Amino acid sequence: MALAPFFQRAAVAASQVIAGFDPARFEAAVSARPVGLAIDARSCSRREGRVLADLAVRLLARLYPAISLEIADPALRAELHDLALSINPDLDIAADATIGIVVGIDTRRFDTPIFAGSDGWTARVGTTRSYAVGDSDNPFGPGVAACLAAANLFRLVFLPASKSADRHVAFSAFEGDLVRPGVRPPRLSQVHLGEGTALVGLGAIGHAVAWALARAPVEGPIDLVDHETTDLGNLQRYVLATVADVNRPKTMVLADALGSRLTTNQHPVPFATYVEQIGHQIRTAVVALDSAHDRRSVQASLPSAILNAWTQPGDLGVSAHAPFGSAGACLECLYLSDRPIANEDEIVAEALGVSDQLRVVRELLHNGGPVPLDLLELIGSRLSIDPELTSAFAGRPIRALYVEGLCGGGLVPLGAVGTPRGEVHVPLAHQSALAGVLLAAALVRSRMHGDETMTQVTRVDVRAQLGSHLRQPVAASPAGCVCRDQDFTARYRSKWAGSSTIGEAVLRC
Repeated sequence: MALAPFFQRAAVAASQVIAGFDPARFEAAVSARPVGLAIDARSCSRREGRVLADLAVRLLARLYPAISLEIADPALRAELHDLALSINPDLDIAADATIGIVVGIDTRRFDTPIFAGSDGWTARVGTTRSYAVGDSDNPFGPGVAACLAAANLFRLVFLPASKSADRHVAFSAFEGDLVRPGVRPPRLSQVHLGEGTALVGLGAIGHAVAWALARAPVEGPIDLVDHETTDLGNLQRYVLATVADVNRPKTMVLADALGSRLTTNQHPVPFATYVEQIGHQIRTAVVALDSAHDRRSVQASLPSAILNAWTQPGDLGVSAHAPFGSAGACLECLYLSDRPIANEDEIVAEALGVSDQLRVVRELLHNGGPVPLDLLELIGSRLSIDPELTSAFAGRPIRALYVEGLCGGGLVPLGAVGTPRGEVHVPLAHQSALAGVLLAAALVRSRMHGDETMTQVTRVDVRAQLGSHLRQPVAASPAGCVCRDQDFTARYRSKWAGSSTIGEAVLRC
């Protein structure tokens, strides 16, 4: 068995959730035994079963060097076999497994099984009983089930002493919370996204949003906004990406995935440039960005509606926002700081361990020039990084060093265990995927159910058993936020006057 060429990045992600992380022990654990995916014949023939299997393979192939595919349908097995190898060409798919994900009632049960199933919006995962799958064209229940099953598998493989596997959970992707007795979400039928929908940020969360929308009965136009290209390290958690996508623009990768369902408009530019190009007329912003600063920029552009998702060490969140200026928190409310907010140059300099070189960092960010060799050597020395790793960034801008080297995990030393600041966090694949699937579900819910009257936030900790009351209302900040500013709220009202009931909702508050 062979580790994926982007395994270093996966190890960095694991180091941020495993206490006392040891690189050698982690590599030994991931290589010690294959993991499996088993699906019975009935589940292979049902749409939700095939969707669940697709995402499960996309997650497992990014971390584990050997996978056993116990798939009852030969055609589906061949399809999943090819998909796995497109992610990691060196993957071993011939091995037997004693631990794995089981989909369906009548299939092989590994010695240590994680059962997964779905019924439309509902995902079911656990270790005590098997589950069937539905035959709807709703990808959200099976998508969530695949992510939760992968999270349980991760904990059983790498944290076996924690006893943190879920015994039985039923999660509603429509509600963003555990299933409540007697509450059944509406059936998913054809949904139109409407004009002015933009997916802002096409990283790991954005990929999972597109994965779900590409399999849902949705139609209409969507703007794809991201100025970056796909690098090899991105494959650690970008569920749509394969080795063939390395060096391709992120907008192009997602446009290919969505093309059969939606009319995609590619905008391979920074968000500020995109907003200028379209005249600040974003009706629905689906936000999958990395930094609080960028999220605040989206809110400042005053979209009619905002849906947002994020990951941070260990957990993830999705927020569906009430109209700007109402009683519910706006996007900026969630990212207000109780201390002065650091500028980009300060964040980059601190992360690279060269705060004493702030002026140099500021100039390099401004002019886009290459990082001087002496500064590269200093960064490597301060962060205890192998010179061969830092030399790969010779002649490149400092923003590339920061984004790819730290945010992307290319330079982060595996032995540096602790809680990283959000800007240098490397999520686990199933963590980002779950955030993205839930974000896509929130978008579709908003089209079926209407915008939220109170901001709702779902938080999930992937390091432990699924908790209760995962979705909670969040009120607006009482002061200090743009949504409490009269000029901003007046501009919002005039901008969207006559658009549904948005203006009325703001005026009532």
